[in-house]
Amino acid sequence: MTSYIWRNTDGDENGTTKIGTRTAAGSDVIAFTATNTTDGKHIHQTEFDVVIAIGDNEKPQGNVNELQDVNVDSATWVITGSVESPKTNAVFQLVKKWLFDGKTDDVYTKGRFGLEMDDITAYNCNPTGTGAATEQPRGYILSNWKWIKDGETNGKVSFIATLRFNGDEGVTPTYSWTVNH
Repeated sequence: MTSYIWRNTDGDENGTTKIGTRTAAGSDVIAFTATNTTDGKHIHQTEFDVVIAIGDNEKPQGNVNELQDVNVDSATWVITGSVESPKTNAVFQLVKKWLFDGKTDDVYTKGRFGLEMDDITAYNCNPTGTGAATEQPRGYILSNWKWIKDGETNGKVSFIATLRFNGDEGVTPTYSWTVNH
């Protein structure tokens, strides 16, 4: 079982590479495996947090304020894992490039990052851009990546990555933003 984080680039937005985007991304992808393989990139814990925005309508000198559901405020993944062989693993350079490059561009206006989790597929997202008239722009934005050197543990570095969903949720059917559409 494998999970992926990748970054789309121009040319992937025409709708023809939806399923294969992470493959088409070539070197712009990180594959995390559940087994102890030589690639040395593993996910240990995932958290997905959907925050609902609540409007607070004040009632001065009245009873409890009226609350109003104003829909989704944010949808955020926090992924904790580890990368082996920090001196030679290309993932360190790739993450640095991702963090300093633009998280959106003129095609992927809502986010260039895709996510495919092997065990929680409902929130997988393949970024869509402005390539096809029927596409609703959406994607993840890589908002934070923290590297952690655990004491004297040689040959492995832990990380905490944060990705936030941005864009249209979908209309037919609602929440149609899985990787398989």
